[in-house]
Amino acid sequence: MTQTKDQQGPSPKGEPAAQLRCYTHPAHRATGVCTICKRGVCSSCQVISKGRRFCRDDADMLRKKQVDTVKAQRRKNAISAGAILAFLDGTAGAAVGFLLVVIGLVGPEAQTSYSLTDTLQPFFTYFANVLAFPPSQAMEVGLFIFGIGLLDMFAAVGIIKRSRVAGVIAIAVSLLGGVAVGSYLVILVLAGFFTYLYIVSAVIKVVLIGFGWKHLDE
Repeated sequence: MTQTKDQQGPSPKGEPAAQLRCYTHPAHRATGVCTICKRGVCSSCQVISKGRRFCRDDADMLRKKQVDTVKAQRRKNAISAGAILAFLDGTAGAAVGFLLVVIGLVGPEAQTSYSLTDTLQPFFTYFANVLAFPPSQAMEVGLFIFGIGLLDMFAAVGIIKRSRVAGVIAIAVSLLGGVAVGSYLVILVLAGFFTYLYIVSAVIKVVLIGFGWKHLDE
């Protein structure tokens, strides 16, 4: 009858290897002992890894730990990347939102103010068509985008600290960003590349946070 690990217990440490028996095959002499449990193992039961001998049970346990370690590292990397994207998204959203608020505030006067035109010309050139909308509408969109941008930056810091609440906030902000783009598409599409880049990065961010979710609060 084959003995289990608990039935046999550890082999005597001082006993010569030639007198030990394999814990799985008692009729076979042990070629050595497991590095971890110190039980005797024969040549067919032993597992040699990095110059050390293990029994099959402990070798399987070590392999599982190694796999778990690799998975944990991948989740950690995903969360780190998600946090970086959340911070960049938040920064971009806050910047674009602030710019829309500025355009809403000074847009009408910008056309008659030379100094203001010279200062904001690079921005107004890119967002020139926003001036065709009522200033209040540009400000409304700008404040909303600015707010969720700051929220995303806050969430990024929390994600680095492995907070699941922050992860939920970051995902919610991505959804809110999608709603904003859909609701104010006529204005936000004027941001061109920035709008499309935000959408792509928001989707990637949600995927990364979802993949590394187990790393949060582990």
